[in-house]
Amino acid sequence: MNNRYLEGAIAEDLKENIGIYLLIIISLFFVTTFNVTANDIENSDDDITITTTQDATPVAVATATATNTNQTTNNSLPIYNLFPGKSILLKYPLPENLQNIAKENIILTCNNIIIPFYISKNKLLHAYIAESYFSTLKPYNCSISISINNKNDITNPVINPVTSFDIAAINITAINYPTEYLTVNRKKLNIPKKFLNKLSTEKDRLQKIYNSSNPEPYFQENFRLPLNSELTSKYGVKRIFNKKKNSFHLGLDFRAASRTPISATNDGRVVFIGNLFFSGKTIIIDHGIGIFTMYAHLSKYKIRKGVLVKKNQIIGYSGRSGRVSGPHLHWGVRIHNNWIDGQTLVQNDNLKNI
Repeated sequence: MNNRYLEGAIAEDLKENIGIYLLIIISLFFVTTFNVTANDIENSDDDITITTTQDATPVAVATATATNTNQTTNNSLPIYNLFPGKSILLKYPLPENLQNIAKENIILTCNNIIIPFYISKNKLLHAYIAESYFSTLKPYNCSISISINNKNDITNPVINPVTSFDIAAINITAINYPTEYLTVNRKKLNIPKKFLNKLSTEKDRLQKIYNSSNPEPYFQENFRLPLNSELTSKYGVKRIFNKKKNSFHLGLDFRAASRTPISATNDGRVVFIGNLFFSGKTIIIDHGIGIFTMYAHLSKYKIRKGVLVKKNQIIGYSGRSGRVSGPHLHWGVRIHNNWIDGQTLVQNDNLKNI
């Protein structure tokens, strides 16, 4: 009697809840089928159709013809040591099954910032990594994401990350830059109010230029210094005027008599020629992939905006224009919106395989 009652109760329960039980069975099937790990993807030869988070929760995406070939772990990544205000050249050999992926579908991210790069003839990914002078010293990783284009969303052309993996670890080490204490006339220290609008306009105009670097490099060789002369003021010097106001010298000053010929430090396109409040007569060259060089306090230009220039080509002559006390050349290097020590750009490895 009890058994018949139990059988009847089970049958009634199955009849009422059959949909729920079927849903549970289907869910268990999909968890068993799709709950892959990062190692499963790394060792797979199949096209990647899903990506996983740390808890291995699958996220559906469209198919891309690529596989994650990353063979390193966070403990075995190549380590780059970087200092505030400096730059390094990161090189990553593309695995064979990433070499046929279109460059626009490869995204390099360092410290949550998308970094431009180029791929050389020998399938090396090259990227210049720059650290802000005002760095927080927090280490970070650089990672590659393989993505596909969503043709139906022109406002978000690159979406749906198929896979992402780290390729390098960046350690930031503090550096002590020197401090100068200067006493100057108060009239020269304070900026007249009538020039504040001019400064604001200049800043906005230049930022638009710095946000529009050519996606590919114009150069095929290493950078050089603009002059072979004494440095009268090094990069990173903190200046304290009249024991109160601080400023930071985020460039290199070269000794140069008036009308000394100034040459381009690498191939590039001239994107700015003009007279700036602080820098005077200035030339800015875009070298591509987020790298710009600035030549300030000139007396005369020898080129025009928009032209392509070659490394060592004379572009102008030194002078004392702008807010300076004497003739010299101020050379600034800007990488990914960070003013960095140009000497580290020059010291980066030779570029023979672009």
